[in-house]
Amino acid sequence: MRDGLRCLLAEALGTFVLTFVAAGALMAGVLSHGEVDHVAKSVAPGLVVTALVYALGDVSGAHFNPAVTLAFALRRDFHWSRLPGYWVAQLAGAVGAALLLRYLLGTVAHVGTTRTDLSDGNTLVLDAGRIVEDGAPRELIGRGGTYAGLHQAWLDSLV
Repeated sequence: MRDGLRCLLAEALGTFVLTFVAAGALMAGVLSHGEVDHVAKSVAPGLVVTALVYALGDVSGAHFNPAVTLAFALRRDFHWSRLPGYWVAQLAGAVGAALLLRYLLGTVAHVGTTRTDLSDGNTLVLDAGRIVEDGAPRELIGRGGTYAGLHQAWLDSLV
């Protein structure tokens, strides 16, 4: 049981640090009006993952991402019974990092979203028209058959 708790704590800590650095770099870039360049925002999370894999890989496997945990379970490299615990630990780490970033840097609501000045109804019609015009949503083509959401711009406008 003690090893199981160590794994979950390592996953929560790793996910916390990765989320804090990756999201924090984006937020710092916005708040500094571009003083954090794209290279720094891209390289920082990669370096953090490298350090975390070295530091925590022997403890938990260094997944730090629910999709990675699911992939290992699907490959049968990870027991399905452990998946919910890892997901909860990863969620807790990510939410903890987001809350700390919000406390430290405030709200930066527009980071990573598609924004529109149109009303919800107009955005929905525009998105539907784009689908009819293109024959298929661009997101469907770009993600190899997995479509994240039919009306993403409309959903983002609600945030």
